[in-house]
Amino acid sequence: MPKIKVTKTNPYGLSMKQRLTIEDMLNDVKQGKGLKPAKSTEKIYPVKNSNVAQTMAIENLGRPNYRQALIDGLLKRQIIGKDSKIEQKLNQGLNAKTKDNRKDHKTRLGYIQEINKIVGVYSPLKTENKSLNLNVDISKEELDTRIDELQAQLKNT
Repeated sequence: MPKIKVTKTNPYGLSMKQRLTIEDMLNDVKQGKGLKPAKSTEKIYPVKNSNVAQTMAIENLGRPNYRQALIDGLLKRQIIGKDSKIEQKLNQGLNAKTKDNRKDHKTRLGYIQEINKIVGVYSPLKTENKSLNLNVDISKEELDTRIDELQAQLKNT
């Protein structure tokens, strides 16, 4: 697929179908139906089944320009951001009280945990570990030579 140029009328460089899926998602959220990328993708694109729509939705959401267009749309409609619907609901949850007007610690904790998940507090640091086990019957000199060769290869990569 050729790259779509960024223009004044298309500031994110999206295809018409991508723009329509974002618009459909934004309308659903505004109506209180939730954010369902696969449903919107299935509605706009000619897909064989919902699994294909799910895959296409994931691919689109992985594109920075698509995600930015969606985020900007949510901000423009005051769904996220300062003084938004989300902020109001989060404040309600963080200030939750029981029926007898006491602090509802369980609900407040749930909201705090969800916020921390969203902002990545719980995300583990990604590390890559590799190990190699060898059983060899060679002399110490041959082993040292081979180790030196392998270390030289590692430095070159």
